[in-house]
Amino acid sequence: MQMKKPGKQLLSLILIIFLIATCLPVGIFALTLGDNNSITFSENVIYNGEPQVLAEMKGLPGDVAPDPTLIKIIYEGNLANGNPLAETIKPPVEPGTYLVTVQYEGDANYQSYSATKDIMIKPIELKLTDFITKKPATKMYDGTTNVPVEVLDGLSNTGVLEKDLGEVAFTFESCKFISKDVKPVELNKIILENVTISGDKATCYHLISNPDLPNINPILAIPNKDSVTVELSGKITPKPVGMLLNGENKVYDADPFLDGYDLSYNEDDVIKGEEIGVKTTDAFNPWYGTTTAKIKDVGQYYVWASEGFYLYGLNGTNIENYTVGEDPISSKEKYDITPISVIVEAWFQSKTEGTLDPELTYTVWRDYGSDIGNQQYNEGLLSEDVFSGALSRTPGEDIGKYDIYIGTLHNPNYIISFENGENMFAILPMAQIKTASSSSSTLESREEPSESNPLFPKLLLSGMAIIGGAFFMKMRNI
Repeated sequence: MQMKKPGKQLLSLILIIFLIATCLPVGIFALTLGDNNSITFSENVIYNGEPQVLAEMKGLPGDVAPDPTLIKIIYEGNLANGNPLAETIKPPVEPGTYLVTVQYEGDANYQSYSATKDIMIKPIELKLTDFITKKPATKMYDGTTNVPVEVLDGLSNTGVLEKDLGEVAFTFESCKFISKDVKPVELNKIILENVTISGDKATCYHLISNPDLPNINPILAIPNKDSVTVELSGKITPKPVGMLLNGENKVYDADPFLDGYDLSYNEDDVIKGEEIGVKTTDAFNPWYGTTTAKIKDVGQYYVWASEGFYLYGLNGTNIENYTVGEDPISSKEKYDITPISVIVEAWFQSKTEGTLDPELTYTVWRDYGSDIGNQQYNEGLLSEDVFSGALSRTPGEDIGKYDIYIGTLHNPNYIISFENGENMFAILPMAQIKTASSSSSTLESREEPSESNPLFPKLLLSGMAIIGGAFFMKMRNI
């Protein structure tokens, strides 16, 4: 079959195109990366302490992805600390301005390509309201606005990355409390003047005012980026004042509370030029014993108090700047509660021979006036006190009289003097008891008038004679 002329021409054209495609260099018909937005540069970024890749190359959807081994991203520029950055393919970490270049060598799918862009890594912006210290910024009242060095120990800002804490420091020219008082009219603060950042990572951070608040307070104004004024939360606590409690020795009175005392304060604890005083109320009632126990018994004790007294200011001294140093307060020395003297007098007791001894009873007299040279006695022990033990007598069971002794009678709060115990116990014979009983009965019967009494008829007859004579004389007169 003979091919017509138009067909021969089309075939020749296809062959020519094929020959050209096989003879020309590879990639002459490849895509151009820059023309299809396959390269993406980052916008300016914020320092985060980690390397940051600032560009990316990728193919169009549906196209073959670029070969990652043919992609090269190059960084060079100037760091924020002033040092230059030589050309490198390592993603940068530190803040600075970088010229970022993306290169592709080219392959069957994409032509070689190169693009550049300036990109910044900015420092982290620190708010002036985010400053903190290792411990709460607190000092004890000292009459000044000075800030001790230890108060600002560990000064930092919460915006600093944890990994950079050891490489960032904040310095300042001066610092003062707004007020010297514990409770000023307005909330107390510490003012740090000319705060700057130092350390190896200083350029990674930047001080700014709080962007969430209108900058209307002059104290927050930023004269420049290198030096600012900072307000830091701060507090002044009251100065403790040591109390001096002096007691006295006393004789046991079954009461743990003091009869007399003296209360004052340690003047060395008050700021020079200031003056305070101390007063007590009816609730002030110091006791002998321990912090938690009020002890009434004989012994040696510190004295304590926990309420019923207060400090007050004199000559303009603000008493809110002071507080009692300890609660409860106590004396520096111990005081004695000594035993009280009492007299024990035995009661007379007796028994019949051969029977058991009755309980030996007694009366207690305590002297409450001898300390003023005037002996006066009250009966009984104090409060609900009792003696342990008992009186005793001279041993024996024969008829007769015996002495009574103090025996084992005891109470550590009392000094016992025993009196009148001689011949205070008797053992009586049984026959003597019966005779005494019969005599008593006879005497009682004689004292009662009755018909068996010979005196009674005589009295009765005499009375009747007198009445009869009087009646006879009256009838005669009639």
